[in-house]
Amino acid sequence: MAKHTYGEGVEGIEVRSARLVVIPDEKSGWEESVPYDGTVGGRAFSLLWREDGRHFLTISNLQLAAGDTKDASEFARKLRGRQVVVADPVDPRLAISFVVQGAVGETDAYAPYLSLPLSPGQFLAFVPAHDALAVAERVYSEYGRQFGKVRNRLPLFLGLVSFQRKTPLTAVMDVARRMLETPLHKETWELQQDPDDGRVEFTNGVRCTVPVTMGDGSEDRWHPYFFVEEFADGTSERRARRFQHNGRWLVHVNDLRRGDRVFIVPSRFAYFYLESTAQRFRFDPERDVLLLDDLQRLTGMWEELRRSPDMSQTKLQAIQALFHSKWQLWRLAETQASEYAKREETFLQLVETTLKRDRLQGVSASDVVSGLFHHCLELHLHILKRKVKEAEDERQATTV
Repeated sequence: MAKHTYGEGVEGIEVRSARLVVIPDEKSGWEESVPYDGTVGGRAFSLLWREDGRHFLTISNLQLAAGDTKDASEFARKLRGRQVVVADPVDPRLAISFVVQGAVGETDAYAPYLSLPLSPGQFLAFVPAHDALAVAERVYSEYGRQFGKVRNRLPLFLGLVSFQRKTPLTAVMDVARRMLETPLHKETWELQQDPDDGRVEFTNGVRCTVPVTMGDGSEDRWHPYFFVEEFADGTSERRARRFQHNGRWLVHVNDLRRGDRVFIVPSRFAYFYLESTAQRFRFDPERDVLLLDDLQRLTGMWEELRRSPDMSQTKLQAIQALFHSKWQLWRLAETQASEYAKREETFLQLVETTLKRDRLQGVSASDVVSGLFHHCLELHLHILKRKVKEAEDERQATTV
């Protein structure tokens, strides 16, 4: 990761990947290895005092302080002569100020992530919250590319835990462990239609593409098979590529037919926002875990929502609040309550009318009832703090 040596500056390094040595005019009274949180020009700026060099080292995302400045060397030049105000670490109500005499590049540029010890079975990493969803999508894409032929029986669990700075890592790791303990059970899914060159659609709405060729482009006759629980036509005789294992039939994906019921161990996806350490006990595998295939649906739904005519942050939040309040008022979670069917029908009419009136794109009434719409907004609006409009989103990307 090293890109330059101490004292040579940070030419060409983006502020997101830079650490700066900040030299104050006042070099006494600072405590070693104690973080000082403050501001420069009204923007967030965090520092760590190094007594051996009698200087500060930046320990926060410099995009927070740099604003529109992209180049770290330019930001370092702008810091000289500016006043920095930090909170007293003993009594945060007290402010301490100093003037920057100089700012230069630290030993190495750094990557804004930290990987934990790896094992064949799991991978843990700390990444910036703003980039977490993109990382998850990349992992999902690579999983489909490398393990798509056996995805029905080699599942992946992918989880995101978001948290504020200074949240104890023991609490974060506790949530992560709870996520990883989520059981992955075998389920039975029914095909909605005949597969088309590995493209499969199930009656639960899940769609996936199973690779059906080898590296040289020839047909793969060995890997893309599904365990079949029940054949739609009642027999395996009409399936050319099939074989038995432990008394169960495995059929090539392209020989499956509409109505076939197949065994799936589905991959799972979960996200959780840890607002306080006490909330780590609130993670519920039954409530908070989705299908991994829903990840693409969540991101696709968000992009469609953003393109809806006359859509705004306030309007989207108002729609979400309306659906949530009516769901609670009409007790739609109580499926065994009296007159549930009538209340559900009324709610569906409300949803369909609202979606049509406000011209929401990419969202159906079933998405609202299933909770997918809620998950989409919770993840993008409330956790990742995304904006509906492009311009707003670009500004957000520079400050997260």
